[in-house]
Amino acid sequence: MSVYVKLNAVRLALHALPLKKTGQNKFAGYSYFELGDFLVPALKLMDEQGLCGMVTHADEEMILTLREVEGDGGIMFAIPLSKASLKGAHDIQNLGAVITYSRRYLWTLALELLEHDAIDSTEPLKEKAKPLHTPAAQSAAIHAVIGMTDAELSDIERIAKVINGKAAGNPTEASRMFYDEGLENDVQTAVWDKLTPPTKKLISRKAV
Repeated sequence: MSVYVKLNAVRLALHALPLKKTGQNKFAGYSYFELGDFLVPALKLMDEQGLCGMVTHADEEMILTLREVEGDGGIMFAIPLSKASLKGAHDIQNLGAVITYSRRYLWTLALELLEHDAIDSTEPLKEKAKPLHTPAAQSAAIHAVIGMTDAELSDIERIAKVINGKAAGNPTEASRMFYDEGLENDVQTAVWDKLTPPTKKLISRKAV
C-alpha cells in the first residue's frame, strides 16, 4: 500500500471524527483549529497506518515530512517562513509564535482540514483613513494599529461599520458591542477612531 493511500485513509478517518474548533478570532468572529484540537487523534490514525510526521526547517521555509515507518515512501509539505510581531513580546516569544503557527498550518495542509477563509470574509481596507480630530487621538490611534495585520485592520473597519449601523436604531446594543465584547485596549481605540461623531455621542464613550 503506497504512502498516498495511507495518508488518504488518515484524512478520511480524521474527517469522520467529531473535531471541535477551539481557536477564536474575536476580530472577525470565526473559529479555527488549534493544534491540540486535531493533532493527537491524527497521530493515532497515522500510527495505525504506519506513518510518522517530522517537522524541520530550512533557511526560508518550514517543512513537514510524512514518512512510512517501515518503507521508503514519503510526502513533503512546505510553507515559507514568516515573521511575528506580537505586542510587548520578546524575540523568543515571537519565534515561538512563528513555529506554532507554521506547525499548525503545515498539519492543516497535510490533513486537508477545512479552515475559515479570513481574506474572503473581510471587507477591503479603505485607501485613505479619515483624519483624526486631535494630536492626542491621532497618536493613540497610530499606536493602536502598529503591528496589526491587514486582516486585523480590515476587521476593525468591519466592527466599526457594524456599530455605526446599529447606533441610530439601537444605541444600547451598539454600546454593548463596543464596551462588553472583550475588545483589547488597542482594538477598542482603533475601532473608536472609525466611529462617526453621532455614534460616539450616542454610545457615551468611556475612557479607552
